[in-house]
Amino acid sequence: MASTLPDTISSLFGLGGLVGDVVGSLVGAALVGSLMLTMTALAGPWAKRKITAAFTDRIAVNRIGPFGLLIIVADAVRLLSKELIIPEDVDRPAWDLAPFVLASSALLGFAVIPMGNGIQLADPEVGLAYVFAVASIASVGLVMAGYASNNKFSLLGGLRAVAQNLAYEIPLVITAASVVIFAGTLQMSGIVEAQTAALGFGLKSWYAFVNPFAFLL
Repeated sequence: MASTLPDTISSLFGLGGLVGDVVGSLVGAALVGSLMLTMTALAGPWAKRKITAAFTDRIAVNRIGPFGLLIIVADAVRLLSKELIIPEDVDRPAWDLAPFVLASSALLGFAVIPMGNGIQLADPEVGLAYVFAVASIASVGLVMAGYASNNKFSLLGGLRAVAQNLAYEIPLVITAASVVIFAGTLQMSGIVEAQTAALGFGLKSWYAFVNPFAFLL
């Protein structure tokens, strides 16, 4: 019985053994990554402009399409028309690898996040710790980008961004610790299952309701 997304994909292709595991994992990673990137690319820019405009009492994008929903098309044209400028005397290998390190840090965490019942690339027993571990890789990419540019101000900016990331991780770790205490496990599927019980008043026992202070933090 297929229990994870790679198992389901390998069974659909009629593959088994090591080949089935490899093909299922690669195709599953591509599907989940493409879905998350597509949804983020469609909703992210529009939501960011709307939310920041509400914070600053401004009118956000409302000219490009209904409610400004076609802003992603304008952003795509703008990005495709940009010129790639590479400073002189850069450390080219580190310069080229830094964006991939940052992107990998963001995408690897989705491998253990359950998207639904059985829709999960991997379910290690230390899934939550894995998410924090791969998220910390972003700091390496920031230092690489700052150092490779051969500019002291870029390096200082990269170090400042790393310090910010470390500071942001402190409240995240505190809230994650409370989740582990409630769920009794680091496994992501176990954390989800622990929130399926009824809390009362027609609500599920989501930790946002059980521990609202950690949710707000």
